[in-house]
Amino acid sequence: MLGHPWAEWINGMASNPDDIKRRFELWFTFAPEEPAAATEDAVTAFVDAAALRPHDAILDLGCGTGRHLFALQRLGYGALCGVDFSSSALARARERLGERNGIAFFMADFKDFLSAPPRLFDACCSFDFTLSLYPREQLPSLLALIKKALTPAGRLFFEVWDYERLCNEKPQDARNEYAVAGDVWVYEAKYRLAEKRIVFPAQFQSKTEGTVCFPDQVQYLFSVEELTEMAEEAGFSARFHKTDAPFPRMYGLFSH
Repeated sequence: MLGHPWAEWINGMASNPDDIKRRFELWFTFAPEEPAAATEDAVTAFVDAAALRPHDAILDLGCGTGRHLFALQRLGYGALCGVDFSSSALARARERLGERNGIAFFMADFKDFLSAPPRLFDACCSFDFTLSLYPREQLPSLLALIKKALTPAGRLFFEVWDYERLCNEKPQDARNEYAVAGDVWVYEAKYRLAEKRIVFPAQFQSKTEGTVCFPDQVQYLFSVEELTEMAEEAGFSARFHKTDAPFPRMYGLFSH
C-alpha cells in the first residue's frame, strides 16, 4: 500500500485502468492554470461568436476550476453554471468563488446533467478540448442532449483540435514535467494523426513511493466535415473559426 497522501487515488487508478476520471482528480489537485491571457482570449471569442447578451444563462460544460466562468463574471454575466465530474477541480472553483454569488457549480457526469438540467440555457461553452474526449460514435448523442438543454435560440461554442493544421504541421511528440511537493508528474503527448487521435500517457514519479503509470487519456480528432455532419445529426447548423494560436485549436459554433 502506498503511503503518499494521494494513495487512495493512485492505488485505485493502478487497479482500475479504465477510470480516467480518477486521473483527472489527481491532476486537478495541482494542475497549473493556463495563462490568464489565453483564458481571456477564449472567452472573448465565445462572447463575440455567440453574440452573448448580459442576461443570457450560460453553461460551461467541463468547467474544471472555473476560470472561464470567472472571466465571464468579470465581464458582467451573472447567470452562470458550470458542470464537471472532478471533485478536486470543483473544490478549487468553489474556493475561488468564496462568498460571491452568480455561479452555480455541479459535479456530475455530463450526460446525466444534460438529461435533467436545472434550467434551459441560452448558451453553452466547452473549452480545453473537452468534447475531444468523446469518440465519433459517442459525440452525436452528447450533442443531442446539449441541444435539448438549450433554449430555442441557444448556441453551443466549443474548442477542438484543428485536425487539418495538425496534419500540415506534423507536431513532434512532447513531454512535460510538473513538480509536486518534491515529486514529479510526467505528462506526454503522442500524436497519432493517421488514427485521428492524440494519446496522453502520464506517470506520477514519487521519490518515496516509486512510479505509477496512469491510464492513457485519448483525445479524438475530427475534420470540419465530420463536425458539420455531427452538428446536422443533432439538429444544429455549424460554423468554425480557425486560430493562429500556438496550439492547433479551432472554435466551433453550433446554433439552432
